[in-house]
Amino acid sequence: MEYRTELIEGEISAEEYLEKYVRPEEFVEYCRQCPNHNRIWSCPEYDFDTREIFRRYKKLRLFGLKIVYSDEARSRSYTREEMGEVIRESMMKERKRLDSVLSWYEDVTDGYALNAGACTICAEGCTRPEGKPCRFPEKRRYSLESLGADVSATLSEVLGTELKWDSEGRLPEYYTLVAGLLYDKN
Repeated sequence: MEYRTELIEGEISAEEYLEKYVRPEEFVEYCRQCPNHNRIWSCPEYDFDTREIFRRYKKLRLFGLKIVYSDEARSRSYTREEMGEVIRESMMKERKRLDSVLSWYEDVTDGYALNAGACTICAEGCTRPEGKPCRFPEKRRYSLESLGADVSATLSEVLGTELKWDSEGRLPEYYTLVAGLLYDKN
């Protein structure tokens, strides 16, 4: 699949982000529609106030990684299965790259990464459905949306771009992975 990537970065105070964009009680409803809901330790329901993660830090660096599909790829019509495969392949490849960047930033800033999507650490599957604790709680990272953040507003108001969606068997111009790094501890 032919595509290129564009990285958009922005920064906001953690306090301002929390005030303007984090509404867990509203966005958990979207999470409840996802198959990962209550099945992965990095996805709701949580037994803690997600706002506390933001309150530990002063700054939030945001990363929007656009996966921009070629004109040829966008002009093609896809079955549901083909579309799913194209999306999975490109998103997972770029997610791994973005996770590596976030990990590096964590190391150099003593920050805390907020990944683009659910935790992917345990290849053998998450222990949550078995009622067992997380195998690697020190490595587990949450996504902005799982903590109740409005990712669409984050993209448009902080990063200056819009979410795009596929329709009727066609790829959009681009998809965007959104991640963050909380840093400068309080």
